Amino acid sequence: MSINFDTDKRVLEWPNRPSRWLDDEQIFTLQQHLKLGRWPYIHANAQLDYSGGLEIGDLCVITSQVIILTHDASAMVFGQLPVKAPVKLGHNVFIGVRSVILPRVTIGNNVIIGAMSVVTEDIPNNSVVAGNPAQMIKAHTSPTV
Repeated sequence: MSINFDTDKRVLEWPNRPSRWLDDEQIFTLQQHLKLGRWPYIHANAQLDYSGGLEIGDLCVITSQVIILTHDASAMVFGQLPVKAPVKLGHNVFIGVRSVILPRVTIGNNVIIGAMSVVTEDIPNNSVVAGNPAQMIKAHTSPTV
């Protein structure tokens, strides 16, 4: 796993970055809004926003410069509060370099997202998607996790 979080030591560790001491509020926020499955790989340059809730399933690969957003601040232009909405990644998901996952998206199990894709809506299980916006390229069969 690329991210190590130890509540006893109060330290969040990323590879190739300095460790970060967490205060009580940060620990509470991390525990309440970020759920990691078994053996995820999250590249150090990925940007994960978990303010609206982020769930990452088992064996997920999040490559370099991927952005996952769980908030939408565009409503502020109209004087409204930003919207927070969760993102859920199923098991065995691969997200290609520089892809963007927008809020309110659920990605199924055994999904491949091509590089530089923008995911704006849910993706079903056993899918290969790519593009802006991401569209189904093909369905595939893969062993389940």
